[in-house]
Order: sequence, then structure tokens, then C-alpha cells
Amino acid sequence: MSGRLRKSLIISTSFLLLSFGSMLLLAIYLLQQASSQSAKDAWAQAQSSIEFQLFLNAETISENIHNHIQRAIETPELLALMASKTVEKSEQLSRNQLKTLVAEALRANPVANAAYIHFEPDAYDGADKCHRGNLEHSSHDGTLEIYWVRQPSALQFYATPDPDFKYQQQPDAFGQSESEWYLCPSNTRQRCITAPFWWQLEEGVQVQLMSVTLPILVGDKLLGVAGVDLNMPEFNTSISDFIRPLYGGNVRFFLLTEDARLLASNDFPGRVGESLSEVSSVITSILAQSEQRIFTQNGQDYLVERLELDILNKRWQMLLLIPQHILLNEFTQARADFTKLSMRNMTMLILSSGALILITMAIALKYLHRRERMLNQSQAELELILRAAPTPISVAHLEQGNFILQKVNQAWLAKFGFADKQSAQEAFADFALWSSETDKTRLMQQIAQDGQVTNFIVWLKQREQHEFLAEVSATLIAAEAAPLLVMVYDDISDHYALQCQLLAVNDELEQRVQARTQELQDTINTLAQTQQELIQSEKLAALGNMVAGIAHELNTPVGNAVMAASRLKADYRTLVAKTKTGLTKSDFENFLVQSHDSTEILDRNLLRAAELIRSFKQVAVDQTSLQRRPSYLHEILDDVLLMLQPSIRKSGHSVTVQQPELPILLDTYPGPLEQVYF
Repeated sequence: MSGRLRKSLIISTSFLLLSFGSMLLLAIYLLQQASSQSAKDAWAQAQSSIEFQLFLNAETISENIHNHIQRAIETPELLALMASKTVEKSEQLSRNQLKTLVAEALRANPVANAAYIHFEPDAYDGADKCHRGNLEHSSHDGTLEIYWVRQPSALQFYATPDPDFKYQQQPDAFGQSESEWYLCPSNTRQRCITAPFWWQLEEGVQVQLMSVTLPILVGDKLLGVAGVDLNMPEFNTSISDFIRPLYGGNVRFFLLTEDARLLASNDFPGRVGESLSEVSSVITSILAQSEQRIFTQNGQDYLVERLELDILNKRWQMLLLIPQHILLNEFTQARADFTKLSMRNMTMLILSSGALILITMAIALKYLHRRERMLNQSQAELELILRAAPTPISVAHLEQGNFILQKVNQAWLAKFGFADKQSAQEAFADFALWSSETDKTRLMQQIAQDGQVTNFIVWLKQREQHEFLAEVSATLIAAEAAPLLVMVYDDISDHYALQCQLLAVNDELEQRVQARTQELQDTINTLAQTQQELIQSEKLAALGNMVAGIAHELNTPVGNAVMAASRLKADYRTLVAKTKTGLTKSDFENFLVQSHDSTEILDRNLLRAAELIRSFKQVAVDQTSLQRRPSYLHEILDDVLLMLQPSIRKSGHSVTVQQPELPILLDTYPGPLEQVYF
């Protein structure tokens, strides 16, 4: 093992032993500090845990109460839906059938104590007159009034003689209308729940109830009200069942209305329906102090939790008093167990750390021996690879700001013409390898800045002063003693020569291409000029043919005009001669008739000739001047057909132009359009 490795191992071992001793002292100190800090941290964690547990339990209580009210309201929802739909479709059940339906709905709902359905006059079947006095399902006035109550043995139907009882607004002892169960859904057209009230079923029998009702509507018309009654003692029992599983049944609860009337409580189950101020002044004071979180009574500390409940049209409030020792017992035990476990874990950690240090030292010794063998083997392999490499490679190390050549391979010696490494080291130190010191400085600066350089092209010199172009790649490697510079030299002189030849060939080829391009351009210009001359010749030939056709067309009207003029002239001479010998009336009338025919022929043919000349002139002007002017489409077509008439006639065809009643006026260039038609 080398001396450096042995020294490193001794230093590492000493450091580990010192760290182990310091860790033992620190562990003892931390254990002492942990005992004092544990109480503070435990209480903070307890507060967080308690708050979260209270939140979950409050959510559970709220959901259970909402579900209980929802189960109660399912029955009136069903009754209201059945009644409204049957009335809307005029398919009402009979009153006896509806009475049976209410009873069955109550029997199916264990939450409700009573179920009822009450209608406005003539709102259900319009047959109130037919059922007056029939108290089996109607009042004395015949209105439909059905009220079923659950008794211990069976359901009992209670008749409603007076239909006006549901409109009475006299307030009870708490200021609540006696008929709020009917008036609230009737006025608001919403689902309603009442505060607790006393109801007299029959003489000497009173029960405390809470009603859940909703209106029976067809469109905007109120038919009546459907609802159920909740027995307050049974309701108190249900709420107690919801809260009993929490905290081992030791929670004191008070469910209150908006005006602080007691709906349910496990402290005062027999006082349900009364105001909290009459039941307990102590609980009333807690309710008034919304910020109070801790309440002490009879040496027992309670945590106060408040819960708001939106139930239909009411807002209830729940007050929970939870014994504080119940909340902290589990956490206190958990803290003790945690402290015990922490001390045991700390002891195990210390022992494990000591064992780990010993094992690490043994592994380190074995690793250092193995590393030294592998390092020697790697150095031998690298030396072999360096010598066998076909590309020139040099390795230099940095010493006092200069790179000193350390190793070169045979390819490097052969390329630069050195016999041994000694002479090569002198040449490398004197920078005799570089043709330009500027290139050498630039290369070294880039290596110092980036740590490497790739494909740096530079001119180098051999020992015989022959220069060659090389592509140099270098990498600066951090070594234990000093940075190493590994450089690879790739001779690209032949490639450079070939590239120069390729550039020369490209230049020559480019000149040939330019000359050939100029010849092609001259040929193209000559062809273009010849093409223009041919086009002009074709135009002149077409013009000659057209002029010949026009001349032929003009010969007919002009010849006819000349013939008519000659005949008119002969008739005139005859008339003059007869005036000398004796002119008769018949001779003069014959002259007038023949003169009229001759002038008609003359006028018609001269107009025909003039039209031909005008069309020819207009077409010529349009095709030469290229002027834009307003023109009727049929006039352009007529001019073209007039010019082409000789050719059309020779072909044996005829052309017919169909045009709309209103002529088409174009603002265009007639010349090009006529050329298209030609």
C-alpha cells in the first residue's frame, strides 16, 4: 500500500472515532433537551389533533341530523307529488284511496309520528259539497282533511271537523303561530320546519311535536299542504343516538332553535321545547360567549364546540361540551410510548453506528488494497493502448504554468520525426512543434478557458522543418498531482490538398457554367425575337385576310349603290328629254316611282357600306389603342360577326345571337374581348 493511501486511512479512522464520541455526547444532551421540549410539542400536536377530530365529528353530527330530517320529509314529498300530478292530469284518487295512501306512507316512515294532508276548499276534486259532514276523510264543510297518528299498537285516524283550524294565527307562549305548519309553506311556497309546539290530539291527550311540511302546487296554484309530525321525545332520543358513539358517550350536547329553545339534550331530556334560559343559566351564558373554548364545572374541564345547522327554513345551533381529559388521555399515553421508543431507538442507533464504523473501516482497508491493484492494472493497460494507438497522442502535465511532456506514443514520435521521448520533451518545451506561436497561444487559451478543445486546425512542424496541417483535439484532466493535458494530432494535409483541388475544379466548373449560361441566354433572346417576328407576320396575314373579306363585303353594297345611281341618272335623262318633247303626267309619276326605288336601294346599300366601314374602324381602334370605354355587349358581338361574316359564309355555318330584353352594358376593354371572339 502506498504511503499516501496509508496516511489517508489513518486520518479517516481518527475522524470516525472522534465523530463517534461526539455523537454519544450529543445524544445524551439531546435526550435531556427532548424531555423538556416534549411537553410543549405534545400540547401543540394535541391541539391540532383535537381540532381535526372535532371537525370530523361535527361533520358527522351535521350529516346525521340532515339525513334524519330528509328521511322525515320524504313522506310529504311523495304525498305532495302524487296529489299535484293527479289533479294536474284530472286523474284524482278517491278520498278513501288518498286516505289509505297517507296511512301507508306513514307506516313506511319510522321517523315520523304523524302524517297528514290538508286541502283548500274544492282544491282537490271539486266535490266538497258532496262530502259535507263525512268526517271519515272530510270536514263538516266537505274540505279534504286527512290526519294519521302512529300509536303504540297501530295507526289511528283523527277527524278534522273544523277546516279553519289550519288558518289560526294566535301565537303560543313562545310567540309562534299555532298554524305555522300550514301558513309557512302556503305563504313561502317552500319546505318548512316548525319549532316545537304542543298539540291536543283529543280531550286530555297532548303531545309535543315538530312539523315538517311543504306546499302542494299545480303551477302557481296552492292546493294545500302535506306534512309529517316528529315526536319531540323520540327526536331527542334519535339525536342522542347520533352523538352517543362519540368520545365514549361522555359528550354533553344541546340542540337549539334560532331563539334558543331546546330541541334535544342528554342533560335535560324532559325539558325539550323550553327556552334554554329557563332550563340552565350556566349553559345560556356559555352560548352567549361565542369566544369561550374551555368550560369548567364541578372540577371537570370541558372543551366547547359550536356547530351551525341550516335545516330547511330554520338555522339550528349545536353546543357540544367534551371532557378534556378524554381528548388528552390517548395522546398522553402516545407521548409516553413515543419517548420510550425514542430512547430505545437512540441506544440502538449508537450501537449500530459503532458497528457500522468498524465494518466500514474493514471494508475501506479491503477496498484500498483492491483499488491499488486495479490502479496499477489500469495504468499498464493505458500504457499499452497509448503505445499501440495509430494516431499521434501526447500526455503533458502542468508544472509552474507550463505543460511538460510526460508521455508520447510511437505514432507521435514517427510523425514528428523524433527518435526518443527525451528529444521530444525538449522540442515540446521550446514550442518547436508550432509553425505559428499565435496559433499555439490561441489553442492554450481555449484549453485553459474551456478545459478542452475539439478539431482545432493548426499548422505543425516536423523535426525536419516540414510543415503539415493537423486537426488537434485536447482535454484537460484533473489529476492528483497536477492537471494532465491529453492531445491527439490528426494529419489532414492530404484532405486539405484534396479540398484545394476540389475548390479549383469548382471554380473552373462555375466559369464553364457561366459561359454556357450566357450562350443559352443569347439563343433564348434570338428565339424570342424570331417568335415576335412570326407573331407579327401572322397578325399581318390575318389582317390581310380580314381586309380582303371586308373589301369583298363592301363590293356588294357599293356595286348596288352604283347600279341604283346609274339607273337614277338614266331615268333623270329620260325625264329631261321628255320635257322637251312633251311631258305627260304618267311619265312624271313613273319617274317618281322609279326614283323612289332607286334612292331606297342607294340609301340601303350606302348605309350597309357605312356600317361595315364603321365596324371595321371601331374594331381596328379597339385592338390598337386598348382603351377602356362603356360598351353594350351585343354591339361588340355584332361588330365581330360583321367582320367575320365572309369567313362564316364560306364555312357554311350560321351564327345566331340571343340577348336579353335589357341590353348588357359593360365598362371594359373591347379590344381584348374582340380578340377572344376572333
